[in-house]
Amino acid sequence: MTDWTWEEPGEGELDGLAQVAAAFRQHAGDAWELLVTVSGVRSTRQTVWTGEAAVAWDAAVTPTTAELTELSTCAAPMADAIDGYVAAVLDIQYSQQLYLNLRTTARARAAELGLRCRPTMDGRAAIVEAVDPTRVQTKAELAEMDEIQGTINTALRGLHELAEDRRAAEATCVASLDAALPGGWGAERAAFGAVGITDFGKMTAANAAKAMERFVRDALAEGGALTAEDLANLSLLLTKYAAQPEVLSSFIDRLGGDGLVDLIDAVGAADCPGSLPLARQLRDALRTASSDWEPWQARSFADAMFEDSFPGNGRPLSISFLFDGPPYPGRELSLAASAQVDAWERENGEPFLEDPATEQSWAGRTSPGGLLLIEADHADDPEGLAAAHDAAGRILEALGAYPEHASRFLTEDRLGPGRIEYWFHQRDWSVYDGFEGPSALLAGTQQVPGGPGQPSVPPDDTALTGAAELMTQLMNALGENSSLDSGAVNSNASLSLAEAVALNFAAIWDSPNDEEVQQLLGSGSSTERALAFSAKSVPCPLITLDALQTVLGAAGSRGTGASALSGTMEAYRAALVQAAANSGESVDQQITGVAGRLAEAQAMIDGSINAAAIAEAAGSDEATRTSINQVLTAIAVAASPWTFGTSIPAVATTTAVVTGLAQAAEAGAGALLATDAASAAAAMHDDQQAQYLAAMRLIGETAATLLGLDSPRPAQGDTSDEAYQEAVSAWFASINDQAVNNPDPAQRMSDSSDLDDILEDYVTERWGAGG
Repeated sequence: MTDWTWEEPGEGELDGLAQVAAAFRQHAGDAWELLVTVSGVRSTRQTVWTGEAAVAWDAAVTPTTAELTELSTCAAPMADAIDGYVAAVLDIQYSQQLYLNLRTTARARAAELGLRCRPTMDGRAAIVEAVDPTRVQTKAELAEMDEIQGTINTALRGLHELAEDRRAAEATCVASLDAALPGGWGAERAAFGAVGITDFGKMTAANAAKAMERFVRDALAEGGALTAEDLANLSLLLTKYAAQPEVLSSFIDRLGGDGLVDLIDAVGAADCPGSLPLARQLRDALRTASSDWEPWQARSFADAMFEDSFPGNGRPLSISFLFDGPPYPGRELSLAASAQVDAWERENGEPFLEDPATEQSWAGRTSPGGLLLIEADHADDPEGLAAAHDAAGRILEALGAYPEHASRFLTEDRLGPGRIEYWFHQRDWSVYDGFEGPSALLAGTQQVPGGPGQPSVPPDDTALTGAAELMTQLMNALGENSSLDSGAVNSNASLSLAEAVALNFAAIWDSPNDEEVQQLLGSGSSTERALAFSAKSVPCPLITLDALQTVLGAAGSRGTGASALSGTMEAYRAALVQAAANSGESVDQQITGVAGRLAEAQAMIDGSINAAAIAEAAGSDEATRTSINQVLTAIAVAASPWTFGTSIPAVATTTAVVTGLAQAAEAGAGALLATDAASAAAAMHDDQQAQYLAAMRLIGETAATLLGLDSPRPAQGDTSDEAYQEAVSAWFASINDQAVNNPDPAQRMSDSSDLDDILEDYVTERWGAGG
């Protein structure tokens, strides 16, 4: 606002304000036109331009669209507010001139009469009196003196009223501008001021990163204490630039690894309501900044993170917090940090973690900031809290999200073998991490492009061989880890182990027997093997029976992994049936081959899964169910190599099976996956009648599919168990009759075989019974 006084309430140069209002109005119009254009392009883009580049363009233009919307929304009201103020002042100027003229005329008349005007103490009136008080004035002179005084006082009162109008106009303008400004501008301006930027023209993205870094450095240099106000100001600025990765990247890069760990520690140590939200923002900023780092940047940052970090000074917990995900820091930083923690632990001979048993006393430690943050971050997640104490686990878990980098870490010429031996065979993960870190790393190696988790057409033999060799080494190492048992793994580890096994399910069950595996391991880590109903050989891992049983037992011990393994059996069955149907082999061979493989695999799964844990998983939170379903989806995708020709119908069938299972889970079924595998371990282990019922349903459905029969198995509904068993037996006998007596020789079983024989073999193979 321009300067003015009560005597001249209309003072001030208004041309500049009028120009500002015009500029705001022009900006509003320009922003609106550009917004309409951009919105039009975005709407048509979806039909003419797709792919990663299009998605990236959408992401890049989203902040711009938001800014244009904000500008077009607020600029016009601001112009109106300024225009209204200018118009009000012009009116005041006009009225002011009238009062000034009136006062000037009255004072001139007084001077002619030898009078003088003296203001009262408050300046709101005037006293008109003779210059020479000894001269006696006539009545006429006195009357005229009263008239002059009245005129001057009228002018003064008018000027004071105009001054009040000016104040009101200013207040109205300020209020209108505040209302038009984007929400939180006042707090934003205060935040900029807190980091040293008070000039409006310098409140830019380019200056923000420098100022925030300088503010953090200064605060930490003074003892590392941050106030709640400090946290709020930093949080506001990080929120403002959340959609501008270049600002976040500059800020994180300027802080460096040591500065960020110090800041996280100080934020946690502040121990106020804003601590965890700001720490999460900083973690997100690291993820954004490191997403496109070059290897040298990541190595430099990771070096700085670990430079002064060791168990006992609290920093391992701050590092653990930063790598806790998903989502995770970038691939290069995850790889560089893995190399750092690998070197630290193997050189120092102890885990890079804080022991909860000794954290009660922080005397002599840098700060409990990291501990306070992980406790708040996992307030309702005891497993996550325990795992968060182990920084190495969080770092390896992050690396597992980047399959190619995970494989590189474990296959590096000089270091790879030692890393596998230490991290998978020797290290005790049971106390804190629950094997979550190494399990995620194992599963990640199976997701390399072209590998079992991301199959390509045609198959990528190099990727499949590399994944199989790592699967061999890691599974056998884990299987021999003395701390791995069914009670040692947490839910996430259980799911990751199940995922790794599931993605290699067909290759595992068509691998050589254990004796041959032991022999082959002396000369390599994988073998070429033709899978079921296929002449094409694929790389298969060489996993010892002991190791497989140990890992499967751990995977199936929790509801997450048990559910995934149960779903895997359904996917495997669907893929086998499709592969058999496309194989050209006889019906006898198809049905016998499918049933035999299923019985062998199911027997192993039965002994591994915890049926009670599956029921528990059914009632778990949405995030857990989502994780399970994501693995089931991955299993469906991985089914394509199982069909040994990447048959699209087979993939579609397998995907449909798994999708149905996932939908059943979301619908709140009594058990997460209503499969034979889910209930076999508990309900059928000692119940021969239930075993035969389950076997009849499985073999009957398999035979019906392979024979092309439209004969769905009976649904139990409200039927009694006895009546249902009779219905299934009659349905199975009907399928058997059609298999043996089919008029089409190509769809007929041989005279020497029928479904009853296959049924007996299946029950014996799976449960070791029969009769």
